[in-house]
Amino acid sequence: LTVDEHHRWKIAERGGTPFPEAEFVLLSIVTVDTAERSKTLVEVSAQKLRNDTITDRLHLCIHPGLTDVSSLHLPPDFVQAIKGGVSGEKAAGALAHFFGEAVLVGYDIQTAIHQINKMLNTFHKTLENPSLCLRYLTKKLMPALQQKSLSDIASYFKLPVLDIRRTEKEIDAIADIFSRYQEILKEQGFGTVEEVLEFQYPHIENIDFTKYAFDKYFLLSIPQKP
Repeated sequence: LTVDEHHRWKIAERGGTPFPEAEFVLLSIVTVDTAERSKTLVEVSAQKLRNDTITDRLHLCIHPGLTDVSSLHLPPDFVQAIKGGVSGEKAAGALAHFFGEAVLVGYDIQTAIHQINKMLNTFHKTLENPSLCLRYLTKKLMPALQQKSLSDIASYFKLPVLDIRRTEKEIDAIADIFSRYQEILKEQGFGTVEEVLEFQYPHIENIDFTKYAFDKYFLLSIPQKP
């Protein structure tokens, strides 16, 4: 309950952003290990989604600045795409602009955000978008499913086999799975993005620190000198 401008009680509307009004960006990345450093971002695919409709797409191959891209041990067509890819600086600007303030969605979304932020930090940018993790949502919505990857969820929903080495295929699977999860969440009574953001992460019990407690008498008993 809350009080209106006439000092009369009224029922307060539940806050939050309804799913149809929210903007999401579905995200898939590919990283490779290079001689210079581990986990270098080389490909990103993203789809902008509102009311379950794709409104924009982005696909980037990113040249990691290596002298020999062929040493990455990737399929020849992928190597050629990386050789012709954009620089890290251009990729950082394009991604930050595309994401805006949307909710980011991916299978292991925190890892993806971490990899993108490693690149963005070089250019003094950082992603601060809220995020939905399909891996965590699967644990909460379908705890009996023994998932080890996005492919396990795709198999459960009888979606096509994934080529996990390219983001353009994976992003379609993410879109299909996220659409199905929205239906399940709606059936379970979730109506806003904020409710699902709070729901997704596994419950963490509070740590009991009482056995470490002490009072002033304990402090007084501590020797004043070594």
